[in-house]
Amino acid sequence: MDTRTKQIAERVAIRKPVFDIGADNETGNYFAATSDGHRIYYNVWKPNNPIKAQVLFFHGLGEHVRRYDHIFSKFALAGILVKGLDWRGHGRTFFRNANAIQGYHESFSQVFADMLQLYSIDINGSTKNAVPVFVAGHSLGGLLALAFTQLYKNKIQNLRGCISQAPAIGTHVHWILRFLVKIIGSLLGKFVQRNALQIDKLCSSENAIRSYLRDPLVHELISFRLAKDMFVYGDLMQSTARQFTTPLIVYHSKNDKFTCAATSKKFVAEAGSRDKIYKEFGTPFEHER
Repeated sequence: MDTRTKQIAERVAIRKPVFDIGADNETGNYFAATSDGHRIYYNVWKPNNPIKAQVLFFHGLGEHVRRYDHIFSKFALAGILVKGLDWRGHGRTFFRNANAIQGYHESFSQVFADMLQLYSIDINGSTKNAVPVFVAGHSLGGLLALAFTQLYKNKIQNLRGCISQAPAIGTHVHWILRFLVKIIGSLLGKFVQRNALQIDKLCSSENAIRSYLRDPLVHELISFRLAKDMFVYGDLMQSTARQFTTPLIVYHSKNDKFTCAATSKKFVAEAGSRDKIYKEFGTPFEHER
C-alpha cells in the first residue's frame, strides 16, 4: 500500500467489511450463462418514462457495476436504460459462484458472450422497439467496450456509438513485462496476484479513495490470464484502429497513471469512424475510478 493510501487509511480508520453474499439484499438479478451456467450478476437502471436509448456498460479492473449507481440513476431520469454486469472474477458474480477465482476470467470472449446475453434480456420493449444502443466502459472496461463494439457490432441492433473513458488500450507497463505476462498468462493463467495499482493515483479526491478502500466488493487482484488479455486486446485495438467505424467518443486525462492517454489519442486519430471525438483533460478526474 502506497504512502498516501496508508495515510488516508489511518486517518479514517478504514476496515473493509466482509461481504456476505447470503445476506445481500441489494437490487439486481442473476442469469445463468448459456456457455457454462456461470451465474452472472447484472443490474438495470430503468427509466420510469419511455426509453429513449440503451447503454451496455463494462466496469473496470477490480471493481463492480454498482459503483456507478450515482451516475446511472441520472441516466434513468433522463430516459436512458442502462444494463451492466459484474463480469467474471468480479463483484457479486465472483461471490455467487463457488468455484470462481477472484480476479480471474476464462477469456474476454466469454465476457463478451455474457454481455450479449444481457443485451438480449428485454426491458419494457427496449430490444423489440430497437431503441438506439450505445456501448460504454471505464478503464479496463473502456477497452472491453471498444473491443466488444468492434467484434460484435453486427449482433447489436441499432448500435449508434461507443463511449470509452480512459480505456486500457495502452498502459504504463514496460514492454518486457508485457511480453513476459503474455507468455505466463498462457501457461499459468489462473495464478493471481495483487495488481500493484497505486491507490493514491486513483483520482484527486480523498473521498473517492476512501469509498474505494471501504467497498467490500472492490478487490486488488488480477490473474495472469486477465493481464494477458488486457495486453493482447489492447494491441489488437491499436493494430485494427482503421477498422473501427462505429461513432466514437473517448475521454482521457493526460495525468492518468494507469492507462495511457497518448495511446487513446492515437487510436481515435487512426480510427475509421467518421463521427469521433477525443477529449483530453489536463487534471485528474474528480470521480471514482
